[in-house]
Amino acid sequence: MRLSGITKRWILNTLLLIIIMLIIFITAFIVIMRSYYYNSVSLKLSSQYSDSVANFFSLYTTGTDLRFEEGAREFARIFTQKDIIEVWV
Repeated sequence: MRLSGITKRWILNTLLLIIIMLIIFITAFIVIMRSYYYNSVSLKLSSQYSDSVANFFSLYTTGTDLRFEEGAREFARIFTQKDIIEVWV
């Protein structure tokens, strides 16, 4: 059976609409999942390390710059995850 005329146009238009909608939904899904993943990783890293750094440096922030520098060196020296994450002070 050969399609012609209005039937052919109707099928092509319907398929085109379905394909465009699928592309939009897939793109939206990918963007949402990427955002969720990056936010989760960022939150995990922030919560895991910010508390330990804040607690460690609370002793050194009230003193002089030299005392803070000594504390930073000590923190970098005893940091246990040097092979995983970089330490900036």
